Amino acid sequence: MEMRSQVHRRRHRGTKWLYAILILFIIFGLIWAFFDSAMSPVIKAQDKYEALVVNDKKLKSVDSFYHLSRDGVTFYSLLGKNPKNEASAVIYSTSNNRLTNHATTVDMQGKMTSGAVRRQVESEYHPKQITSLGMTLYQDVPVWDVTFIDKSGNMNFITYQISNGQEVRTIQNL
Repeated sequence: MEMRSQVHRRRHRGTKWLYAILILFIIFGLIWAFFDSAMSPVIKAQDKYEALVVNDKKLKSVDSFYHLSRDGVTFYSLLGKNPKNEASAVIYSTSNNRLTNHATTVDMQGKMTSGAVRRQVESEYHPKQITSLGMTLYQDVPVWDVTFIDKSGNMNFITYQISNGQEVRTIQNL
């Protein structure tokens, strides 16, 4: 009689492990579905604007895509090579999900890159974390917008002009 109950217990224990593994798979599936649906609009926008710059022959290939929103305007920036095989960027802005009539094209030869911006912020401000970095327009001038959290936990926002790397605007300790 005792042996029979041990066999039953072992079977029951195996069933518990099976249920635990099944629940873990369901949880991971739900997490993946959540992140997939959260990133879907950005991925669709990236595909849309990459096709737009290639079809309009503004860029031959796209290397980087940036997406930032500021003051009710969303900026989509694409960096890559133009038809002359030179480094170039294209900035689109949308307001109320409507694309503006023109795109701003920036020649990136000798200009400030995203890596240079990141290094400059890290050397000057020693942030705990850079939360966003992207190319936008500030008073119709192409700029890099950087948002970061400093070591005190305060949010900071800095705008660098692409052409010369100068700080255009700084908002600290938000």
